[in-house]
Amino acid sequence: KDFNQIGQDVERSVPQNIERPVMMILKSLQSLDGIDKGLRFGGNLVFDRSSHNTPMTPDEFVDSGIAASEPDIPTSCDNGRSGPDRLCVLSNPELTRASSTLLFVCEFENHDRLPIERLREVLQPATEFGQASQSTALNAKVKNGVAQSYNYLMESPTGLGILVTVQALVFLRVDRDNPGTLFYHIAAPAEDVAQAMARDAARGISEATSKRNSLFLSAVGQYLAFTLMAMRHPRLPGQEARLKFIKHLPKLPWKGRGHEDKNGASDSSGYCTDESSIRGQSEKNTKSNQLSGGRKHRAQDWPYCSQRCLLGLIRGDDLDWSCPNVTLHCQGKASEAGHIQNRHSISHSEWLSLLWDQFQQSLDVGITYEGVSGARGRFFKVTLLAYGYTFVSKGAVSAHVKHLQHEAEMYKQLEPLQGAHVPVFLGAIDLRTMRKNLWVDFGAHVVHMMFLSWGGHHIEQDKMVRFEISRSRLIEQAEQAMESVHGRGVLHGD
Repeated sequence: KDFNQIGQDVERSVPQNIERPVMMILKSLQSLDGIDKGLRFGGNLVFDRSSHNTPMTPDEFVDSGIAASEPDIPTSCDNGRSGPDRLCVLSNPELTRASSTLLFVCEFENHDRLPIERLREVLQPATEFGQASQSTALNAKVKNGVAQSYNYLMESPTGLGILVTVQALVFLRVDRDNPGTLFYHIAAPAEDVAQAMARDAARGISEATSKRNSLFLSAVGQYLAFTLMAMRHPRLPGQEARLKFIKHLPKLPWKGRGHEDKNGASDSSGYCTDESSIRGQSEKNTKSNQLSGGRKHRAQDWPYCSQRCLLGLIRGDDLDWSCPNVTLHCQGKASEAGHIQNRHSISHSEWLSLLWDQFQQSLDVGITYEGVSGARGRFFKVTLLAYGYTFVSKGAVSAHVKHLQHEAEMYKQLEPLQGAHVPVFLGAIDLRTMRKNLWVDFGAHVVHMMFLSWGGHHIEQDKMVRFEISRSRLIEQAEQAMESVHGRGVLHGD
């Protein structure tokens, strides 16, 4: 197999000719004795299509009707295509998607868009990003392709990526401490191998030895080296650091590759950076996180509160002493008389206010994305750190906020059934009111969070047998719940 050639159809050839050999080599490396621990990994290395790289319909860009005066939070590249062509991911098939680790992003471009000579011309160290030595339509396409990759890197947890063309691999990196600079290396595998073999021949090295040595410079060899480097690359900071950084990025129109007119222009727009305008503007977050305290690393492991506990919070009733977090709910307002406290320490309105304050201070603690998504929502585990209340959240991107608001109205109508046939509805927070959003995937920025009591585990058939759960009894209970919901005038259409 010729590992030097990328192939004329990049999108088809890269998975077969480069990614597959890289995965096979890495799998073989894991069985070798003495391999560096930093290069060992559990699970699988996969190159996968981004879950958000399909064109979005115009309806999905429509906002939810939130007043225009509310702050607009910048997100990258709302250009009808909101994810990179490919993701390199370390995943564990036994765990949820949330346990996966993104190593780098990949973008594919065919020869007519990004010829290597134009890449070398535009990506000059002396040339400011976003400018070219000569303004041409072809150079504009090159800048557009690089700008698109840059935007994905700014969203990526690692800031690493590869732009693949027919002739070249452009390895990319961004540093959030220096966001005005795009670090890159242009590799031309076929040229690199030919030059290396010519040098070896001049030194009298045999052709067989030269071919073996040149494998490190092949497309597969360089892809593999970048993957190994990415495995040891530190993850970038969390949600708060991302938000702080994004706020310092000025908008710079760039042309998406979705809809070009006859002049090569596009009606898409997004943001990337103008180096001269943002150099040196990146702030370092020196403020310590006051929320985390000694419980920062334990909150995500706290069990969910019971239905009765959260129902009591909503209705102002007694504590549920069977709730696994009940002792945490009592803190802060212990009775001065020394008698046992039976009521919740805070009201529901205080609870929601405290949660809003917690989110405003930090989105990095007390919120865990569980890697589960539905048609219009993402599943989170949330803890009110001050009192240990642990529950679930259904988060929505801006286009789906209206659906969650409608769902909230249905829960209010089902209030008498909450905690028995339906979960307890705990309220909602719109993150845009505090100029924030939660990044969960490329093009997926959660802006609205609805809070509910945990409904329980999904019961598989084998678990029903193991725990001696009667299928007929389960069906009977489900039918009772549906009849109760319908009896309140709500048609369950999910």
